[in-house]
Amino acid sequence: MLIDVRTEEEFTQAHHETAVHIPLDTMQQADLPCGKDEHIILHCRSGARAQAAKEILESRGYTNVTLKDGTGAY
Repeated sequence: MLIDVRTEEEFTQAHHETAVHIPLDTMQQADLPCGKDEHIILHCRSGARAQAAKEILESRGYTNVTLKDGTGAY
């Protein structure tokens, strides 16, 4: 699962066609449509928000979370 953690405005401007949009500021309460052991790939523009989201998800028990390079090309 590919999760885009950017803001609504950034996501609306451009995003990967298969990305699920879950902004970083909602990640703590978000109900993810996957199991805690499924592979989750997080991305944002530069990687900083994706790293923060990774830490949140790991603290919630998600075990297979990785980061994708920033979306600067979007």
